[in-house]
Amino acid sequence: LKSVASLAETGTDNFQQITEQPPLWMTPVGEPAKCYGHSNAYNPSMLTAKPTTSCLGLLTVSGAVQLVGFVTIVEGVFQLGTWTPNVRWGPPSYDWVLQYVSAVMGVASLCFGVVCMWCTRSLQARAIARVKNFRRCVFIWTVLWFLMVGLPTQIVYVSIPVVQQWPVSQAPGIPKRLILDPEWPDGKPQVCGDISAIKHRLTHSLENKSKNRFVRRILQSLGKKLSKKVLPCGQVVRLFWAWMLAEMALKFYCASIVGYFELLVLNNSDGKMMIGDPSDLEKPVGERLGTKVVFRQQIEQLFAELDADKDGNVSVQELISYIEGSK
Repeated sequence: LKSVASLAETGTDNFQQITEQPPLWMTPVGEPAKCYGHSNAYNPSMLTAKPTTSCLGLLTVSGAVQLVGFVTIVEGVFQLGTWTPNVRWGPPSYDWVLQYVSAVMGVASLCFGVVCMWCTRSLQARAIARVKNFRRCVFIWTVLWFLMVGLPTQIVYVSIPVVQQWPVSQAPGIPKRLILDPEWPDGKPQVCGDISAIKHRLTHSLENKSKNRFVRRILQSLGKKLSKKVLPCGQVVRLFWAWMLAEMALKFYCASIVGYFELLVLNNSDGKMMIGDPSDLEKPVGERLGTKVVFRQQIEQLFAELDADKDGNVSVQELISYIEGSK
């Protein structure tokens, strides 16, 4: 058996000439890899191309980026949907600002969603970097939006009888006075009022939307059922902050996927396969395996698979059995 180290050195010497041709990981699935260069050059088809996966191994990184592009387009549609008089979030002093900025972010999300899906085919590093930066901006805007909508409070007063003793307190015409709502001594969250106002506007819109009498009756019935659905303010607040956590997790994961895809493309991968270990890219540059070391490891792994009887030699029969897949 020839020295494995000698074979690795031969491959390293010709690596520059080989890489001038289309890389192995760009070869379509099902087509044999081609070897360019001199006849004694190391054949890159002997290298094992490892898949790059995400989403718990369910998708390749390229497929995950396409999914991120689709999610970005859907987010843009929903943000543009807030550009209606029925949907307003935040205090009246700046709710229109949130509506304008959400509309701008919606248009940008539609554009960058298309660019994100296009990047999986073009592999343009600059375009991928712009999509990554946009996803980071979306994350920051999401945090700001939830804070500007969820943190403001409004002072709520309730009327109580001047005399608190029964039965005088239940007598008609008894004078009353206003006090702070004891349930919300620090102010009632503005988001509770936003939900009530949105529900009221939607109900009014459903009841008066159609001129057809039959359709109007159905919409009025739907509006009455909607108006009866009342959630306690405390539950509304908990659902709002749970919604924030879910949105932040989604935005952060999308940004990390695009960033990882950029790292793969900068290291000559297409987001589906790459030569070497994908986890090696997370290490500092000085600790990553060099080309020669990768060649040596994969040649040793290939030889171990060819040498079925583990005698240190590869016979013609073992090679034929390996190619036919019947060891």
